[in-house]
Amino acid sequence: MQRPINYLAAVFEGNVSIWLLLLIGLITRLPFLSVSLDEVDSGNFYNALKYGYDIANFRPHAPGYPLYIFLGWLLDYVIRDYLTSLTLLSAVLGSLSVIPFYLLLKQMVDHRIAISGSLLFLANPLFWVFSETALADVPAVFFGTLSVWLMYKGVTNRNYYMLACLFTGLAVGIRQANITFVVLLLLGSIYFCLNVKRFPIKQISLGMAFFAIGLAVWFFPMIVMGSDGLAEYIEITRQQWISVVSVSDASNVERPWIINIFYRIERFFIGYHFLYSWTGSDTKAALTLVLVAPWLFGFCAFLSTFNVRDRSHLFILFWVLLSFYPILSIHFLPRYGLLYFPAFLISALIGFHQVFLRIGDFRRGIEVGLFSMLGTVLILYVIKHQPPVNTFEVTPPLTDFYVAILVLLSLVTVVICRWRGRTTREDIIKTGIEGVWFPRIGRPNFRLRCLTIALLVMVIAYGALGIMQATVAHSDPSPSEKLVSLVENNYRGQDFTVCWDNQTHSLFDASDSYGISLLGHDGIQDLYDSYQNGYVLLMSDRCEWIDELDVQLDVREVASFHGRSPLWVKVPSITLYESKKSFGQ
Repeated sequence: MQRPINYLAAVFEGNVSIWLLLLIGLITRLPFLSVSLDEVDSGNFYNALKYGYDIANFRPHAPGYPLYIFLGWLLDYVIRDYLTSLTLLSAVLGSLSVIPFYLLLKQMVDHRIAISGSLLFLANPLFWVFSETALADVPAVFFGTLSVWLMYKGVTNRNYYMLACLFTGLAVGIRQANITFVVLLLLGSIYFCLNVKRFPIKQISLGMAFFAIGLAVWFFPMIVMGSDGLAEYIEITRQQWISVVSVSDASNVERPWIINIFYRIERFFIGYHFLYSWTGSDTKAALTLVLVAPWLFGFCAFLSTFNVRDRSHLFILFWVLLSFYPILSIHFLPRYGLLYFPAFLISALIGFHQVFLRIGDFRRGIEVGLFSMLGTVLILYVIKHQPPVNTFEVTPPLTDFYVAILVLLSLVTVVICRWRGRTTREDIIKTGIEGVWFPRIGRPNFRLRCLTIALLVMVIAYGALGIMQATVAHSDPSPSEKLVSLVENNYRGQDFTVCWDNQTHSLFDASDSYGISLLGHDGIQDLYDSYQNGYVLLMSDRCEWIDELDVQLDVREVASFHGRSPLWVKVPSITLYESKKSFGQ
């Protein structure tokens, strides 16, 4: 039985493709590190490194991200710059993510498709730009994808199974949303039980022990260092869930719960995995529809050729299904889809591969092609007629008619999947149909070369969009950061209080180069008291009491900041206001 260390040594020693892909990943990321803390979560992570790990005081926020903070701390021990340490961590792990992605795709499809698909993975604008930021999403992608690849290998190799269990436990410590990968771990265990002769129960038990070790490595230090015991940690996490997560779950709506689930599925899958992930632009933009169409076609082709007996199909499908957790439980943010983006990309590439294999078989090719085209047209129609996504919207504005279309499409897919099986390259060759309709096109190698070229053309298109977004991240601070910098540069030495909003408070905490006599508030009365005591009152248009303050006090606009980047989707624009005693007297 091959040991993982020997396998990896052989892979890296004899595979130039991996080294080139890793180099491309680093070259496209290291020069574009973000120059600012782009949102409240990045500020919380920054403050955890700067002031010490303390979940109760949002350093960082619950559920804690302990292993991510630890890796950032290790880098900072060498680099001695908090922001650079966190952004560099995302860039390096984002580049390394291409390795398990490539190995997965190579085993599931084809070497050439694996290379071109990996380039598409690196060029994806959303994945690219978040590989430059002080956020945990891209490191979570690396650990999640690595866990899936190890489990895919582990269903037939106990050594890989042990590693899969260990890294799945570690992955949860990077970002607790990675807990969904435990489902794949269990799926792999079941598959192992059903398909491996003389199944050793000891190996499964040992694997679970490795998983427990992976959890314990970060869980117990988190409880000790980040909170005052397990009870406090549970309470902190519960309050975070109530105040941020549960307010936007699928059941918190006026419409029937099941109907809202369909709304969320449509908005999350299409809006983020295929649409916003590629362009970051308005859903009605023509360019967006053109760029998203191939991936919708590939995904529909994957569904129409799905084979329940194919291990690769099963793994990818379950990976896709894991997306239902954030769909049903949390609000919408583009970066939340990154954890599942590799699965959607691989599924689309498998779909492309299946379509190209069937070109020589006219009947089967037409069946799959027509179904995939129908699905693509229907979904694009839905996209074109829906408004843009709002960040924290609970109920996306979509008519029941469009939902019904998607449900019908899903039912048709299920029916087709029941009787359609996967046609391999060998199956097509054995049929003797090769070359009957189009002799040259019917050759498998020729078709694969055509598919590879088509994918490389898409790499250029998406890479152009990606470098545009990455350049913005490297050259332009976020609107929230600009607001904080303005306060820092123009109110130094003054007595002022800031009306905290839910997106800038951590950035104010991170920027301590100026003296703040009073920061934050417990209620609007505190703001009035500060004003009466002669403090300069500063507030943004996101302040909870901005309208009431504007009525009671003399408030004037100081500056307004705008930006267009997927990094700043929480706060694409923000305005600073101030009120002084002199205005009212």
